[in-house]
Amino acid sequence: MKSKLNLFVKAALAIFAVFAIITVMTLRSKLDDLEVQKKELESQLEEYAEKVEKMRYELSLSDEEYIEKYNDYEVTDSPIY
Repeated sequence: MKSKLNLFVKAALAIFAVFAIITVMTLRSKLDDLEVQKKELESQLEEYAEKVEKMRYELSLSDEEYIEKYNDYEVTDSPIY
């Protein structure tokens, strides 16, 4: 009787160990995927940060400076006919 109980305990521990190993492997795989996703999101965040800085710079320009920069002509006070 004791040997059957001992065998049952060993089998239960073996099944638990296999389950634990599979769980750890799955979690590591998910963690690796999340790290890749994190790197992609960080690169997107850097791109957006650069765009925001460019927009802030453009907002800091006066009207004349903005027009000169994007229309490639000089702003004068003389009327256009």
